[in-house]
Amino acid sequence: MNKQEKSWVWYDWANSAFSMLDAVVIQIFLYDYVLKNTAQESRALSIFGYASSISLAVVAVLALVLGNIADFKGYKKKFFTSFLIIAVTVTALMGLIPAGMWVGFMVLYILANVGFSGTNIFYDAFITDVTTNERMDRVSSLGFGYGYIGGALASIISIVPYFLAVTGVITVPYEPATLLKFAFFITAAWWLLFSFPMIKNAQQIHYVKPRPHPFRTSFKQLAVTMKKISRYKYAVIFLVAFFFYIDGVHTIIKMASMFGKELINEANSPIPLNLVLLGTLLLVQFVAFPCAIIFGRLAEKYSAKVMLMAGIGIYTIITVFAYFIGEWWHFLVLGILVGTSQGGVQALSRSVFGRIIPKAHSTEFFGFFSIFGKVSAIIGPFLIAMINDLTGSPRLSVLSLILLFIVGGLLLIRFPMDKAVEAVKDEQ
Repeated sequence: MNKQEKSWVWYDWANSAFSMLDAVVIQIFLYDYVLKNTAQESRALSIFGYASSISLAVVAVLALVLGNIADFKGYKKKFFTSFLIIAVTVTALMGLIPAGMWVGFMVLYILANVGFSGTNIFYDAFITDVTTNERMDRVSSLGFGYGYIGGALASIISIVPYFLAVTGVITVPYEPATLLKFAFFITAAWWLLFSFPMIKNAQQIHYVKPRPHPFRTSFKQLAVTMKKISRYKYAVIFLVAFFFYIDGVHTIIKMASMFGKELINEANSPIPLNLVLLGTLLLVQFVAFPCAIIFGRLAEKYSAKVMLMAGIGIYTIITVFAYFIGEWWHFLVLGILVGTSQGGVQALSRSVFGRIIPKAHSTEFFGFFSIFGKVSAIIGPFLIAMINDLTGSPRLSVLSLILLFIVGGLLLIRFPMDKAVEAVKDEQ
């Protein structure tokens, strides 16, 4: 890899610390500390689902406006850095929230998630600047692969005190969950430190000429952007397929720990449930690291489309299996299955889209890519929360996700990958 490719990959390593915080620590912290002994304690799953949906709705709106502006020369990195500063700052502040103040905690969580998702819009768009079409699958997969290792290492460092407390190795004069506060500060520091290569070395080489009054112009440009995207029919077909299957992927990632809390029979577990959840999510990272890279290599041999279909098939199996989980080892098996496909599906989706769009308008198009991903991710957690509130059954909530994978898979089958790539080449 060249310097720009390596620097781009380093940011996956950096921001995965927040992904793990979100997937494990935040949910346990909310469940066992912030909401504990409050009137809302029994609604932890629903509250987290609604907060996730709100944050992603905000990002979807911002992506519509900022995607146009960021394609102007020099703007892509400015927006990336601004969202990064917001995200890192708010993540650290989350560790200062006292027990019971769940509204304040969820407000900060929404802001942190907005910052995290916002940086990813511009980070994803940088892939067209840092590498070539031929290397895009491999570089994108390496990003996700190293991201899993970075996220796992950051998590291990940040939650060691908690592990020691809940296993009785050390004794503390307060609830062990309080020790999870350290995770917020460590995550913020890790995220900021390993973002510097990206900030320093990634350069925007594809851009459009700046216009006066960029923010005012961006609103007028939205209609133009939608018309522009509609001209690339293959990109539209892919986005619709992506909308459905990535909704299922994001929802499973986002809500995994909450599902475990609700569905696992803790009485039959030989170790504390929180340790099962934390251990499984860490295992996912180490399984996902080689599997994401393998997905990228296999995509070069069999095509990205074939490997995406394989990943969707595995996720369909995961959804069916999740309905029946009840024991701690069931969650472990699910974690291994998720690890085999999680990174591959996300990495190849990103690289496929990067090859079928005009490079000079990459942020503008990746803004819509993010919108489709975020809007779908709004729907998933919201449906989970709503179905859980209406039926009281987390099992029915998770089973509903199978429809998303089936619809997404059927649409992807009809996506003509080769024609889409050639269509863009002919225009450039």
